[in-house]
Amino acid sequence: MTTLQQELLSLKSQFENVDMNDASCQTQRLIITTKLEELRREFRELLIKLQERQCELSGMIPSDEEDEMDPHVRVRLRSASVASKVSLRSNEQRQLSA
Repeated sequence: MTTLQQELLSLKSQFENVDMNDASCQTQRLIITTKLEELRREFRELLIKLQERQCELSGMIPSDEEDEMDPHVRVRLRSASVASKVSLRSNEQRQLSA
């Protein structure tokens, strides 16, 4: 993992040091961004493998937590709408008065 971290730091430095006056700066930044995405994917895969190994060693059954490890995947938590909240309250009041 330290090699991966070194590559990330190197790419970050390259990205920050791209000469914005150079005509090929957009191409250079695109190449660096693509490499960063590949490294992020590789890092996620390494974390998943590490987690699986830890589960095997501890005797736990591994669960599918890949989506939870991906920062771009967000689970939308649903809340009750106003109409359903009013309906729930009226049902509770009916039960209390009965």
